[in-house]
Amino acid sequence: MTKQNKAALQVHTGQLLRAYVNEKRINQAGWPGNKGVLPKTVAMYLKAADMRMGTLVAISQTLNYNFLGHCTFAATGNAPYIKICR
Repeated sequence: MTKQNKAALQVHTGQLLRAYVNEKRINQAGWPGNKGVLPKTVAMYLKAADMRMGTLVAISQTLNYNFLGHCTFAATGNAPYIKICR
C-alpha cells in the first residue's frame, strides 16, 4: 500500500462522531448519562482523531449507528459522512 492510499483510509473518529451528533441533533450532555460516561469524556471523544475499538462499539450501541461499518466502507466512498475522512 502506498503512502497516498494509506492516508486515504484514515478516518478522524471525533469528527465523524461530531457530524453524526450534530446532524441528528443529539444532546451531547444527554447521551452519555445513561451509560455512566461523563460529559467531559464525551467532549474528549468528539475531539479524538482515533479511539479504541471497544469505545467505538459502545458509542455505536448508544447512538444506534454503526460507526465501525462506516469506517470499513469509508475507502469505497459509500459512507454517508465520507466528507470528513482524510
